[in-house]
Parts: sequence; C-alpha cells; structure tokens
Amino acid sequence: MPAYVVSMMSIHDPKTYKKYTDRTPPIVKQYGSCSVTPGEVVLFHAAAGGVGTLAGQWLKSKGMRAIGTAGEPEKCKIAKANGFEEVIDYRSEDVVARVIDLTNGQGVAAVYDSVGKDTIMGSLDCLKTFGTLVNFGQSSGVPDQFRIATTVRSKSHDESAF
Repeated sequence: MPAYVVSMMSIHDPKTYKKYTDRTPPIVKQYGSCSVTPGEVVLFHAAAGGVGTLAGQWLKSKGMRAIGTAGEPEKCKIAKANGFEEVIDYRSEDVVARVIDLTNGQGVAAVYDSVGKDTIMGSLDCLKTFGTLVNFGQSSGVPDQFRIATTVRSKSHDESAF
C-alpha cells in the first residue's frame, strides 16, 4: 500500500496556494515530515480547529484511524463529524490513558501537535516505539520541558521493540 504523508507548510505566494488548493489541501504533500499508511492510528490535537477538521477529513479519506482531542463536548462533536474515529475531551479525560486504551496498549504511529507546552509530554507518551511527533505550532507556549533524553526513555506500553 502507498504511504501518505501529512506535512505542514506555509504558503505565501498566491499562485502556489492556488496550485495546491486546486488539487489538494495545502497541509498534504507526497513527501515531508511523517509517512502514515492506511490502517495506522494517529493522534491529532486541536481536532475541531481549522487545520484539525481538514486533517480529520483527509486522514479518514486515506484510510488512517484518526484520534482527535478537543476541549469541550461541542468541539468533540465537530471533530467527530469531520472524520475522527474517536475524540477525547482533554478537559474531562486522561488523553494518554485513553489513547493507550484505544490502541490496545500500542500507542500511535504519529502525533500531530499544534498546541505545544500543554501537550508535548503527553504526546510523547502516546507514541508507539519509533513513532513520530510532528509539532507544528505552540498555541499554549513553547514546550520548554522537552529534553532530548525524554525521547529515549522506556515506554511501559510497548516494550516489545527492546
């Protein structure tokens, strides 16, 4: 099966924007930061926002199992209506525990995190071994608690790779 890639890019040139929007959303490219394959599970923070709703529709159309996060029941409904198979209300649920439960202890192949400081450490905990974290925004602030050593810690939910 082909791998599809979600990668964020900024388009400032109107001609380039028209070229991409005529064929495919500007968020999607055939190369870039993270390949996801049909059937894989991904987590997308801020799933009810503009980028999140677009990503939910695209991920679903490409056969990915998308889990989203949103901050209230109404936003969870919006995300669900836009392609997310599961949506976690981060104000009332433990996101990491729920993701691990939804993936039968495996974690997700990729996390798309535009929130930053408030979510980055939990995003790492949601990843399966050798998963990818794509940080493309910092709406809650710069994730200053992130240290490279954090990425090499043992994952209690997936020890099979070691």
